Amino acid sequence: MNTKNLVFASMMTALAVILSVIGLFVPVLFFTAFLIPVPIIIATVKSGRMYGFLSTIVIFLINLIISDIITALILAGFCLIGLIIGYFIDKNHCGEDTVKETSIISLFILIFALYVLKAFKINVIENILDLFSKTNSEVISFYSKTANLASVKDIFSTIEEMMRISVPSAIIIFIIILVLVNYIFASKILKMQGINVSELPHFQEWRMPYITGWVFIGALLYNYFWTYDIISSNIIILLATGFTISGLAFVKYYLTNKLNIKAAVSTVILILLLLIPIGSYLLILIGIVDTGMNLRRFS
Repeated sequence: MNTKNLVFASMMTALAVILSVIGLFVPVLFFTAFLIPVPIIIATVKSGRMYGFLSTIVIFLINLIISDIITALILAGFCLIGLIIGYFIDKNHCGEDTVKETSIISLFILIFALYVLKAFKINVIENILDLFSKTNSEVISFYSKTANLASVKDIFSTIEEMMRISVPSAIIIFIIILVLVNYIFASKILKMQGINVSELPHFQEWRMPYITGWVFIGALLYNYFWTYDIISSNIIILLATGFTISGLAFVKYYLTNKLNIKAAVSTVILILLLLIPIGSYLLILIGIVDTGMNLRRFS
């Protein structure tokens, strides 16, 4: 073993453990656990894949001691995402392909892990939904002596039903965001250390593939004229999220390049559009039209 690589990988492992400990035991900073892949990516690229793999094992064992088996496996899954991203960066894959391929591989690994756990009578998804249901019950009990108890029950029942329906799309969206955020952070750090990493396309140029527009319309028509099922509903949720991001990208492009609005101001406008209900629908519509017509050609 190369001593220099071993020391560096050990430092990255310690950093990943610190991120996991903060995420587990400081509720306000829970999001730090989602950044565990970053030190694993850096260790894999700078020290080698073997060191990245060993770091993952060490992190799993430490988290197994300080938490429980489910939490340790989830955090090990985050490390695995870091390993995959690090591997693709080391192989000089372009940023866009790295994010796509890592997301797909991670999704398949997650599905496999869920089925393995289910074979041992551990249903992770059901446990999460049960926890959400208990939280709903506690919130409803808080309103038990108020006049609008019935409406509160209806609202939270609807939310719970939507949660159960949208679990598949929520998992996919979460994995893509996790991969994307960690790739961006790790690539910036690696560049600062003089390592060449492929950049992702600029946000202003993000567009959904052409075919997704027709798939979205087809899913909407199917739900409207035939039946409301979990598959078409999740397709709609996934694509609506993608079109929202695509709409944001085009609005950002138009504000920055055509109206010459400063980046900070344009970002505030985008946030306001997301917060206003009609703004979200408008962004989806813009995203769909941009997917079909590439609006940048006419602006």
